[in-house]
Amino acid sequence: MDSLGPYVLHAPVIPGGLLDTQGRVLEAWLGRDSRTGIGVVVYRPLEGEPPEAVAGMLPWLESLESAWIAEIPAAAVEATRFQGTADPKRLLAWARGLLETLGRLQEAGLSHGNISVERLWVRGPRIWLEGAGLPTQPMKPDPQGVVEALRQLAGEGWSHLLFSTELEAFAQGKLSLEEVCGRLTSEPVAEAVAAEAAEVEAEPPAPLQAALEDEPTPAVRATEEPPPPPTPVPKSKSQLRVESQPARLPEGSPGEEAPVAPRRIRIEEPLEPSFPVIEPQPRRRSLLRYLGGLLLLVAVGLAVWLWPRPQPVVSGYVVEFRFDPPEATGRIEILEAPPGSAMEKGRTIAELPGPVHFDKAGAYRVRIRVDGREPKEVLLDVPTPGGVTIRLQ
Repeated sequence: MDSLGPYVLHAPVIPGGLLDTQGRVLEAWLGRDSRTGIGVVVYRPLEGEPPEAVAGMLPWLESLESAWIAEIPAAAVEATRFQGTADPKRLLAWARGLLETLGRLQEAGLSHGNISVERLWVRGPRIWLEGAGLPTQPMKPDPQGVVEALRQLAGEGWSHLLFSTELEAFAQGKLSLEEVCGRLTSEPVAEAVAAEAAEVEAEPPAPLQAALEDEPTPAVRATEEPPPPPTPVPKSKSQLRVESQPARLPEGSPGEEAPVAPRRIRIEEPLEPSFPVIEPQPRRRSLLRYLGGLLLLVAVGLAVWLWPRPQPVVSGYVVEFRFDPPEATGRIEILEAPPGSAMEKGRTIAELPGPVHFDKAGAYRVRIRVDGREPKEVLLDVPTPGGVTIRLQ
């Protein structure tokens, strides 16, 4: 981890850097402004002032110590998080945004030349292009880079997209920028994509759908259910006797059923109880009271012991550490901490990758240890909402 003025640099955005127009290596670093906490991308070495930013690209903040600094919009994340999992509705919005950005770059006389999914930032349906206007050597045409990035975001669903044919024709030069923008903004494409997304969300899983189709309707089910079994009548001396009269047909109307006569209920209650009454002995009553009190005390003790206790609230900040490649592992140690921090210095505080808890906000100097590599000291600014990615070279 390095620093440039008020900016704390975390990791390189593009491992190996880029080549400028003179063949020199141009580094691109992901960082954060320690004063405001906003995310930035720092390019160095670069002289002069950055070009005027256009809508749809990361805006330039300033030039500082032979470096250009671009601002990352609030809550925007790297598009690689959605690689292979983006839905059709979001892909259509991103495709429109990138095509509009290409049009603005052409109007400003700029080009990118190195568009890839690693150089895109997204937030909901919005998308930003990183590094437009840098004096670098072009690697591929911008239309081809846009379509390849969208294909990686779509993954296996690319061939099922309704607008993938138009984008591939645009990458091959068969459609102009104006033509492909017109086709992607047409109402039939937007309605079809919205219907496809709604169908994916509303369609039940196959086992559930089969169960719903096989399930009988309420009317059929009601006729197939057997009648409930009669409730058995307990045998005792106190009984309920039910007498009913058979239904009679009224005179002069053969074949018609007469209303059933109401049932009669007769209650027979014996005068004497069916069991002998035994009065409890005084000593036995006191023993029962003693046992009842003892059981009550045991129940109260168990309730107090088993009652859930509130968990202590852990205050502080959690920073997610990731490795690139992801299968690497390591450890993190605290070397310096901000004032007021009680974290122990010089000892391993967590295993990486994973979340690491810090008790205070501020600047920490930590050491990253990876087996088989030399330890690296890093200046970390807490809080870090996006986490830290450690790229191993």
